Amino acid sequence: MRAWELRYRAVSPRRLDNGRRIYSAHDVEKLQLLVAARQAGHSISQIASMENPALKELIGRYMENTKLRADLPDESIQETEDKRRTGFGTSPRRLFSQLDKFDFVSTYNELLGLRAKTDLDTFILEVLDTVFKQLDEGVSKHMICLAQEHALSAMIKSILLREFFHPRKIRLELRSKNEEPREKFRQLAFATLDGDLHEFGILMAAVLCANRGISSFYLGSSVPAEELINAARRLRIDTLILSIPKEPLIAAKAPGVFQDLLDNLPPHCRIVIGGKSESLGIPSDDRIQAFQTMKALGKFLENIKADPVVAY
Repeated sequence: MRAWELRYRAVSPRRLDNGRRIYSAHDVEKLQLLVAARQAGHSISQIASMENPALKELIGRYMENTKLRADLPDESIQETEDKRRTGFGTSPRRLFSQLDKFDFVSTYNELLGLRAKTDLDTFILEVLDTVFKQLDEGVSKHMICLAQEHALSAMIKSILLREFFHPRKIRLELRSKNEEPREKFRQLAFATLDGDLHEFGILMAAVLCANRGISSFYLGSSVPAEELINAARRLRIDTLILSIPKEPLIAAKAPGVFQDLLDNLPPHCRIVIGGKSESLGIPSDDRIQAFQTMKALGKFLENIKADPVVAY
């Protein structure tokens, strides 16, 4: 209680001359609400500054959600409904049920099960799309706390990276056996701009690319322009795929960064942007293409292997 008071300013009790704290009825009620919210899985750092009415609403939503989960229909009935609703015959319902219990091992096993039940494109374009939407909704409604969000994100990232590097290894082995000249292979690289840590979009795109047998390099998040240019030259990249930054401060710098890339990348290296780019003021250039959805990018990747490859 003293840690909540001193570190997070959860309550401010009145002090007597002898140093003893006097807690008001309002203070006591707030501490009780904070305990209940903590038991529901919320971080004290996220809720300490909330007023009592907001805490009551938060706890009420959690209790309502718990009751709804208890009233869920039989699993066989639910799976039939999932198939009708989603079209891919599986649902992340049980995944979020395990996540709610902080059973991260079972959550990861459920995620692996979802991957095993679908082909890779369906897993990325439909299953993960559903998972991320439900995750965002749960976070916005304070039904999923920061620890749960980060844990599930780490699980998803581990599976995507495994999927990316597995076909890449097979592809490199085939290249070695066939002894094809390097410049005959199309080379794609995936990254986010400097300061942008939201990498799931480009990571999923990189996996879609690798699944199509296209030589690709995942450079990760927050890569400065000069490093992108250097990597493009060293790796002989002909297509650089970047995501639109969500943070306003980073997005404001995007037009200048893209102009820098256009000026310094090899002349035949094109830039593909994922996300809504109309309002960012991205330079107009024939070498820049934009795709607003992952499915549209998937179709682009299907066709890219037929494009002529320019050798360095």
